[in-house]
Amino acid sequence: MSSRISQGSSPMTCHCGKSLALVKSWTSTNPGRRFLACNDYDYETGRRGCDFFQWYDSGQTTWQRDVINKLLVDNKKMAWKLSAKEKELCLFYVP
Repeated sequence: MSSRISQGSSPMTCHCGKSLALVKSWTSTNPGRRFLACNDYDYETGRRGCDFFQWYDSGQTTWQRDVINKLLVDNKKMAWKLSAKEKELCLFYVP
């Protein structure tokens, strides 16, 4: 998820002149931490535009990072268990 950042009346721009995107990191080392990047940045394809990068948030404490990572792991476990239960229920369903 990203959103435009503006400073006063003119938007901030990166090295290639595009407006900046505010992006949220979901890596295990910086979960939930926001950064500014070239609007041509795309994590899924690996495209990084002009490689402009700047942290928007101040750093997280260790306990914040640990809590977020634990919640992400718990969420994945619950999604896996739900998927397994759905498959189990489908096996017993006879139309």
